[in-house]
Amino acid sequence: MKLCISILLLILLSSCAGQRYNFRNMAGLYEAKGQDYTYELTLKQDSTFKYYGAGGDWPKDCHGIWKFIAKDSLRIQCKGTETGLPTSDGILLVYQSDLALPFAIVNTTELRLGTLVLKKRTNK
Repeated sequence: MKLCISILLLILLSSCAGQRYNFRNMAGLYEAKGQDYTYELTLKQDSTFKYYGAGGDWPKDCHGIWKFIAKDSLRIQCKGTETGLPTSDGILLVYQSDLALPFAIVNTTELRLGTLVLKKRTNK
């Protein structure tokens, strides 16, 4: 009997380990703010997202679908983005419709895009 309970417990724990991240526990508002930049990424449980960035080289604004691409990473697929490109006359905005950005999942409260770390906002 103890052996059966031990085996069932082992199966239960090993099956839960593969489900560490899901749409529910990853949903929320992630942000990174500095002196010269602000980035906000809102992941929703229905797999949609909204993204806003000011400063740096990343897109300024996009929305679309997000999905897990590995056990510890996700990708946002933008339906439409505005990207600022420097020109001799100032800033030229270019529309890109097929931009995808991969994020590494640090944990359920932090995402990483390259060297940029976005932290989940908590309501306290």
